[in-house]
Amino acid sequence: MHAMTLATVALNEVHPNPANPRYDLGNRDTLTASIKDRGIIQPLVVTPDPEGGYTIIAGHRRHASATDAGLTEILVNIVPDADAATIAAAMVHENTQRAGFTDAELARGIQGMLDTGATAAAIAKGLGAKRDTIKNLAAAHAAPEDTRAYLHAGEISLDQALALADLESKDADLYATTLAAVEDGQNPDWVLRKAREAIAKAEAVAQAEKIAADTGVTIITERPSGWDGKSKHLKSDEEIAQHHGQPCYGIYPTVTNDGEAVVQHWCTKTRAHDPKAETVEVSEDDKAERRRVIANNKAWDTANGVRRAWLTESLHPRTTIPKKHIPTLLALNIATPYSEEHVREAVRIVAAVKNGAWPGAEAHAKATVNDGATLRTHLLATIARHEDRVSKTVWRENRTGFAAHLTLLADLGYTLTPPEAHYVTTHNNGDHTATQTYTTD
Repeated sequence: MHAMTLATVALNEVHPNPANPRYDLGNRDTLTASIKDRGIIQPLVVTPDPEGGYTIIAGHRRHASATDAGLTEILVNIVPDADAATIAAAMVHENTQRAGFTDAELARGIQGMLDTGATAAAIAKGLGAKRDTIKNLAAAHAAPEDTRAYLHAGEISLDQALALADLESKDADLYATTLAAVEDGQNPDWVLRKAREAIAKAEAVAQAEKIAADTGVTIITERPSGWDGKSKHLKSDEEIAQHHGQPCYGIYPTVTNDGEAVVQHWCTKTRAHDPKAETVEVSEDDKAERRRVIANNKAWDTANGVRRAWLTESLHPRTTIPKKHIPTLLALNIATPYSEEHVREAVRIVAAVKNGAWPGAEAHAKATVNDGATLRTHLLATIARHEDRVSKTVWRENRTGFAAHLTLLADLGYTLTPPEAHYVTTHNNGDHTATQTYTTD
C-alpha cells in the first residue's frame, strides 16, 4: 500500500465504502462505549474520494461507533491514489482478521477482488488459501440471493450453498422446495440429497425413454420384486442380449444408493425361459411390506451418510466438549456397558475417524492410547463405537443406546434427519414398535 499520512479530519467527511464486503457491522456497544470514553486509538485507513471527502479502506466499525458516540472529528491514515485492486484486497484482508466475518461476506469480498482484475491464484496466495476455495467462494457469491442470506446467517455451509446454487440452475421449482425445507429447519444435507435423487431419477427416466424410443423395449414403472422368482434383474451383457426383442424384457429407471441415475434391465417372466424355475406367490400385503422395507432401508442409508459426514466434518475437529454434554455421554456409556478394556479398544477408533471411517472403524484402527485419554477422545470413541453398530436396517431395532446416541448428536449441533427424528420421538414416547414405521413419501 502507498505511504500514508496521519491526519485528523471531520467525521462527516469520511464515508463508508459501498464495496465493503461486510453486510453488517455486528454489535458495537462495547466499541462505541470505548470510543466515547477514550476516543479513536487506532486510526482509520482512508483514501481521498474524487467527489470530495474520504472513502474508508479499513475501519468501518470504528467509523460507525464514532458516529454513534457523537464524535465530530476522527483520526485517519490517508492513502493517496489507492487503486481499486489495492482497496478491495485491503478490505478483505482486514475483515478476515475480524470475528464474525461470514463465508457470504468473504465471498462478496473475493468477487470484489476478482472484479478489479486479480486472479484466483493471486488471491489464494495472498490469503494463504487454496485456489479451489477462492473459486468456490466466487461461485457462492453468484448464488441466488436467498441462498446467500442463509450462508450469511450460518444456516448452511459453503458446500451446501454451492449445492443449492447448482440445484437452482437445474430445476428452479425443486430448488424452491428444497430451500423451503431448509427454512423449516430440516437438515440441509438431507434435503439436498433428496433433491439430487429426484434429479437423478428424472435423468434415469430420460435415459430409459431414449432407449425405448430406439429399441421398442417396454419401460417398467414399478420395480419388480425379484425375490418371488417370477422376475430377474439382468446384470450381464450376455443376459441382456439374450432378452432383446422378447416380450418379457423391460427396463426400469432408478437411482443407486450413491445417487447415480441407472437403467436396470429385467426379465419379467422367468418361466418363459425356464419352465421349472421356482416361484413364490406373494400377497399384495407382502408386496406392500417389501416396498416399505426397501423405502426404510434407503431412507436410513441416506440418513447414515448425512450423519457420518457431519461427524467427520463438524465434530471431529473440536478440541473441547461442553460440560453440559457429560451427563449424556455417561448415559450413553450406561446404555452400552462395556469393560475398561473395551473402552481402550474404543478409543483406538479415533485413529480411523480422521478419514471419515466411522463404520468399521474399530477393525481398521491401529493406534494405541494411554490411560490418560481426554473426555473428547472418550466421546469420539463412544460415538464411533455406536456408529460401528449402525446399518441401514437400524430402524427395525429398538435401541435405547441408539436413541441416546442421536440425542447427544442433536445436543452437539447436529440436525436430525426425518427418520432419525422419528426414531427418537417414538422411542421417547414409549412406542417402540413405531420406530419401525417410518417410510418416505
